[in-house]
Amino acid sequence: MSEAVEGGGADQSVDRIGIRSGRDDEKPFPVAPECVTCSAWTQEETSAQRVAKRRAALRAQGLRPVQIWVPDTRAPGFAEECARQAAIADAANRADPERGQFEEAVAADIAEHIDALEAGQRE
Repeated sequence: MSEAVEGGGADQSVDRIGIRSGRDDEKPFPVAPECVTCSAWTQEETSAQRVAKRRAALRAQGLRPVQIWVPDTRAPGFAEECARQAAIADAANRADPERGQFEEAVAADIAEHIDALEAGQRE
């Protein structure tokens, strides 16, 4: 059972549980009976004010903003520089076998630590 919506035109109706729908072939959507607005944001608060409020809340949680700069992987010559540095590391590992063993031990330790963290998160 539904009734016509004031000023809504003949093709809009509100059913008995307060769901407004348009044409019969459209899905209904919930409407607060006291107010219907076009925007989720009020005009009283600017985006800068919302950002400032969000940052203040994060700082209140003990967090702070950090900006980091990373290499641009799309830059010309990036792949070549990676290959150059990898060749240097490979040459160093070949010259000092203990260094390679050390790096493998560190990588294994990190992998073990990550596995332990992931296992703890699942429980």
